Amino acid sequence: MEGQYTPVGDLSIMIMTMIVIGIAIIISVTRKVQADLLKEKALENDRIAGELAVLRSQINPHFFFNVLHTIYGLTEIDAERARQAIYTLSHMMRYVLYDTPQQSTTLEKELQLIDSYRQLMQLRLPEHVRVVFNRPEAPINTPLAPMLLLPFVENAFKHGISTLRPSHIYISAQLCQGLLRFEVRNTLFTEPAKETDEGSGIGLANTRRRLELIYPGKYKLNVKEDRELQEFRIELQISLT
Repeated sequence: MEGQYTPVGDLSIMIMTMIVIGIAIIISVTRKVQADLLKEKALENDRIAGELAVLRSQINPHFFFNVLHTIYGLTEIDAERARQAIYTLSHMMRYVLYDTPQQSTTLEKELQLIDSYRQLMQLRLPEHVRVVFNRPEAPINTPLAPMLLLPFVENAFKHGISTLRPSHIYISAQLCQGLLRFEVRNTLFTEPAKETDEGSGIGLANTRRRLELIYPGKYKLNVKEDRELQEFRIELQISLT
């Protein structure tokens, strides 16, 4: 009959209204949570980017100090080799100043930098110091964070050679199915040099932190001292896929 009170119909309308309101609340809360997560992620990315910028700013002065110290030593004993070193340094500076501020470079450019650094350092080394650098012959344009490998090589040249005793430095870089294997070995002396602000301690700590920020969960770094073989060894693996 028309006008008859139907509590069942009112209950259905009430339930539907509550469902609609509930869905609206869920959507609103979900959007708020997502917005907060995105904001938190953006803040974290800004924090990481800021920290990486500081870490990179620490690498360059440390790198140039070591190179200029070597060239200064050459000027006193061999002017021709000093000129050669300055020419090599100019190419290295171009890369360090213009390419390394970017978030990514290529493995090929990093290996070229290491090879230039090796050649420059060897200008002052005596004949009893043996340096070997094994790397792929073909260029590898796989993206890689800049100035990530060189500090390990700097460390070897700073602490792994002697002007009086036979010593060696072995550097190896291989890429297989997206996995970079980088190894540096050098002579381990009984009395290791103390790490100072000008020493390689900064470079190694800096690089370890950069690995944690750029390749979290995608790298393995082993640092070993083999007293029996008198060798200091650094083994780094990074998944670049």
